[in-house]
Amino acid sequence: MEPRRIILADVPRFLREMLKRAFEQAPGLWVVGEVADPSRLASAVERTGAQWIVVALPPDGKMPGMVGPLLAAHPSVRVLAVTNDGSQIKMQWVEPHEQTLDDLTLDELIAVLLADSPGQVKVRVDLVSGEGAPADGGGHDAADRH
Repeated sequence: MEPRRIILADVPRFLREMLKRAFEQAPGLWVVGEVADPSRLASAVERTGAQWIVVALPPDGKMPGMVGPLLAAHPSVRVLAVTNDGSQIKMQWVEPHEQTLDDLTLDELIAVLLADSPGQVKVRVDLVSGEGAPADGGGHDAADRH
């Protein structure tokens, strides 16, 4: 399997350094760039062929505004937004597909990044529609979905 290419973008320094060390130690993950200025993210994706972008999840819990245009321009990219304390992670790919993952371990996070489809990983997820409401009225295990 080819390594998953990851860009760390607009993530606080402490969290970025922790994630970078963890990802570099995980077989199959490769941090191909760090981008402090979100306006340079699209060109970094084009240059590196990144498959995942890790960004900071704002305190309001909503995906950063730059995610929608980025996914429109690069539909094969997946975005993972992490709170500063790591307690909540949201994933989004070609809108309006979004998953919220709470209290993941580092091993579970790495498994999500390595999976061919995030739905293959056995973690608790809540599917959210584009408006932020639960898509099916509740959470379920990702491994139970197709």
